[in-house]
Amino acid sequence: MDKRIKGDCLSLKIHFKPSPVTPYHTSNARPVPAHLEAPGRALCDDLVNKGVLRELDENTVTDKLNRGHFVPKRGRPNQARLVTNYIKLNQHIRRPILPFLSADPICKMVKGQDKWF
Repeated sequence: MDKRIKGDCLSLKIHFKPSPVTPYHTSNARPVPAHLEAPGRALCDDLVNKGVLRELDENTVTDKLNRGHFVPKRGRPNQARLVTNYIKLNQHIRRPILPFLSADPICKMVKGQDKWF
């Protein structure tokens, strides 16, 4: 995986499976609760300033959007947290399989004089 540092954020290069990907279409957004409108706007402005999000005008058409919504932060109900559901996207990501021995072969590698703690 290609790791790059960009500002305060860790930037990763994501690899997709070679199978064809059909874009998932959604045409609506969840309404923002009234008590989270101001904190949500402040959070989005902060993420745009940091380069994490990019603001688009309402006439921009793209197939690279994901719907998100705001929930209150735990213990701080006056602050917003932006959450998204990446289930559809995650189905198409290629993940490296790192080999790791199961417990049985590892136990067999332990010598008789070794001690377990």
